Amino acid sequence: MKRILFLMMSVLMCVSAAFSQQPDISGYLQQIESGRGEDVRAELPTLLNQYPNNPGILYVQAVLTTDGAEAVRLYQDIVDKYPTSEWADDALYRVYKFYYAIGLYRTAEIKLNQLRSTYPTSAYLAAATESGAQTTQETVQPTTPPATDTTKDVPTAKPDEPVKTVPAEPTPVQQTPIEQHPPVQQQPDVTAGKFSLQVGVYSTRANANKQKQFFEYQKYQTEVGSKMKGSKELFAVYVGAYASESEAKAAGDAIKRSFNIDYLVVAR
Repeated sequence: MKRILFLMMSVLMCVSAAFSQQPDISGYLQQIESGRGEDVRAELPTLLNQYPNNPGILYVQAVLTTDGAEAVRLYQDIVDKYPTSEWADDALYRVYKFYYAIGLYRTAEIKLNQLRSTYPTSAYLAAATESGAQTTQETVQPTTPPATDTTKDVPTAKPDEPVKTVPAEPTPVQQTPIEQHPPVQQQPDVTAGKFSLQVGVYSTRANANKQKQFFEYQKYQTEVGSKMKGSKELFAVYVGAYASESEAKAAGDAIKRSFNIDYLVVAR
C-alpha cells in the first residue's frame, strides 16, 4: 500500500513539475509590447529548441518576425497544426488582419468567417467584425463565382493607413488567357522559361499594377501585359517564367494555397 501511495505521489510530482516548466507566453508578449522585444528574440532560439512543438512559443516567434509573409505563414501553421491551442484564435486573427491590410479582401473575409465559426467565443471577434464590415463595403463585388474571381484590387497603402473604397469596374473581365498586343510594359524574360502564370485580368493599368505590387512584395517576378479586345484595352498580370508547364502549375498551386488566388498557365 505504501508503495502504491509513493508511486502516485511520484507521478503527481512529475506532472506538477511538467506544468511548472511550461513557458510564460503572456510574459514574453508583455516584454515585446513594452519594448523589450530584442531580449525575447535573444532567448527565442533556446525556447524553440526546448519547446519545438509549443504553439505559444511559435506564436511568439511569429510576433517577432518582421517579414509579413513569413509571419503570416507561422500564424497559419499554428491554426492548422494546433487548432485547439489557446493561441489559435490569436493567430487566425493576425492572419485575417494581414490579408486585410494588403488588400486581399476576399481572402480576409474567408479568414474572418473561419474565426467566427471555429472560435465563436474569441475575444478578437468584436474587433474583427468591425473591420470585417468595412471589408464587405470596400471589396469589389465579384462578377464570377468566388473560386474563379481573381480581380480584387490590392491597395498600396501601409497597413495602418485607411484603405479607400474601390469602385467596381463597369465591364466585368473574365479570367482567360490573352495574347500580348503589343506590350506596353516590359514582359517576362522568355529566355528564363516558356511558361508564366496569369493571375488576373483588369480593364485599367492602375488596378493591374496594384496586383503586380502585391506579388513583387511576395518576391515574385511579375509583369503586366496588354491586348485590345474590340475597342477595349485589357491588362493581364503575369507571375514567373517557368521551364515547363508542370513547374508552372506547381508554382501556381502554391500561390493558390497561400493567397487563395486562381491562376492560368500560359505559354509565353
